[in-house]
Amino acid sequence: RWVLLEEARKISTGEPNLIFCLDADEIISKDALDFTIDKAQKEISKSDHAGPLRFSYPWIQLFNTPDQYRVDTIWINNTKTIAFLDHPTLSYPDTEVINDHTERIPTTKGAIENNIDCPHPVLHLQFLAKNRYLLKQYWYMCQEILRGNRSAKEINKQYSPIIHGTGAKLKKIP
Repeated sequence: RWVLLEEARKISTGEPNLIFCLDADEIISKDALDFTIDKAQKEISKSDHAGPLRFSYPWIQLFNTPDQYRVDTIWINNTKTIAFLDHPTLSYPDTEVINDHTERIPTTKGAIENNIDCPHPVLHLQFLAKNRYLLKQYWYMCQEILRGNRSAKEINKQYSPIIHGTGAKLKKIP
């Protein structure tokens, strides 16, 4: 992510860049893009814009089939910050990004960050490919065990609803 940020800054004209940090298994709608671009342009045009500006979206977990999504456990009213207005003059702490539990958007130390909530969701497709997502979740669990910050019991408790999906509450996609 840091390499991509530096590359985006190389092609910048010195003006703020609107940067999206989507995973390969996520889809954002044209409505969400238009909303975000419009809000970013309005913010850039303000003479007192100090930045940084972050954009959060409802993060919808499609589950088992593309016509239903999870509305239980950690997926209730879940949002993800996936876009930000970068100013080439800002510096961010260069932290390693491990997995989903790490913020995708860099934060500036000591700066007041403004957040805009987008009404249009990002669709997360991870749970449509069961074998792949199980491997991914097990890998995340191994990483957490290796880091040693939490017990195996705590890690299992966190990942169990994701891995097993038993009793998952689902809604139909409108």
